[in-house]
Amino acid sequence: MIQSMNLKLENYLKVFLEEENLTEESILIACSGGADSMALLHLMLNLKIIPKEKIICLHFNHNWSKDSDKAENLVREFCQNNQIQFQFKKADQIGQTSEALARSRRYKFFFESASSGDLPKFPKIFTAHHQDDQVETFIMRLLRGSGGLGIQGINKRKYFQEIELIRPFLNISKEELVNYCKAHQINYYEDLSNLDKKIKRNLIRLELIPLIEKVQSNYKNQICNFVSIMKAQQDFVQDSLNLLIKNSTATDLQNCYYFNSQNICLQRELLKYLLFNLKIPTSFELIESLRNIINIKQKTKINLNKVFSFQSDGENFNFIEVQENEEKINSNEEKIICKLPISPEKIKIYELTNLKIKVQKIEKPLNDLQNIFSFFNKNQVYINLTDFENTSLIWRKRLSGDVFCPLGCKYWVKLKKYFIDKKFTDKNTWLLAINETNEILWIPTLEISERVKVKNSSTHCFQIL
Repeated sequence: MIQSMNLKLENYLKVFLEEENLTEESILIACSGGADSMALLHLMLNLKIIPKEKIICLHFNHNWSKDSDKAENLVREFCQNNQIQFQFKKADQIGQTSEALARSRRYKFFFESASSGDLPKFPKIFTAHHQDDQVETFIMRLLRGSGGLGIQGINKRKYFQEIELIRPFLNISKEELVNYCKAHQINYYEDLSNLDKKIKRNLIRLELIPLIEKVQSNYKNQICNFVSIMKAQQDFVQDSLNLLIKNSTATDLQNCYYFNSQNICLQRELLKYLLFNLKIPTSFELIESLRNIINIKQKTKINLNKVFSFQSDGENFNFIEVQENEEKINSNEEKIICKLPISPEKIKIYELTNLKIKVQKIEKPLNDLQNIFSFFNKNQVYINLTDFENTSLIWRKRLSGDVFCPLGCKYWVKLKKYFIDKKFTDKNTWLLAINETNEILWIPTLEISERVKVKNSSTHCFQIL
């Protein structure tokens, strides 16, 4: 019995590590002291696929009660007996906090342990989430009304920038892991807070799931199969959305007729994508409300929050940022000095005859810019003007002798030749230029200069209104 159980879990974990190409990695193992994480720690040692000197055990003591120290001491003793590196942190606050806050503190410690300066020292963190966790998460998100992305449950691999979470036990039940610990006489900590029915997850586990089991004894496998199906379908929808964004201009995506010609799934995902990038909480009701506004083909405007409103004129829709500290600068002249805002709260609006441009000081890291809708929109560009803080910038139209360093190039070209190559015919377009030279930094709707591209973080955002 013990031997067969040992072989089943060892073979399962061995196959997982080999299929996921994790056999050569240095890893961290998050261990709470519970049966699941103690089984993971024991199995990783028994397999000997990853040398123990490449393994560090992490433990976060939430300091909820005096018993919290028992879990810490249990994990510490196991690591000492097996010559495994042990790192821990104890919460300053005494007493139980919310599950969300506890999780946030725990993972903050994990990521701090994984990183060394700007680069990950241990880029893989293993956690012992199991099949029962997957089922509980699915039910919680289903009751909360999550969409396709949320209903997928827990992913076996998930990235947080350069750090990756690995969950090898999602197809293994809690009962199997408990039995493994008992069979191998592995001490583990039973957290009494798991019996507190005031916590929603515990209530689902202790009250709802036993009822489901009476109706469908094979519910765990059925739910996990459904989660797997939903993940494949959501991956397809996400790939379709990425393809839509790649093959469409920003003008296309915000055109009501173009939007309504897409599949309903893509319509919903596109709106969720846009709202997420603006940090606006989404709900099914909000998404459907915006879809209906786009569909009715008449002028409508609604406030989404204190910062953004949504408007459609029946032909196009967009998200409008509500700003109180705007400085409007009108000009009928051929040249105007571009004074940059010195704080994020101040915004300058340049009304340049046939062009209106908003300038705002925004510092965003490159990683964030690569995941927001406006990064792909040439009507709204993020640039880095650090090298031009003491340089006089101007808005002006094209002059003879203008030069431009296109994005991705290391040399200047004549602006006239560049326009010919790009088949750009708007000779009256306004340009952002350096006053003392003929160098162009931005051609609105077309291109920014290599000299102002974001390498680490942006300094400003320029948007055509």
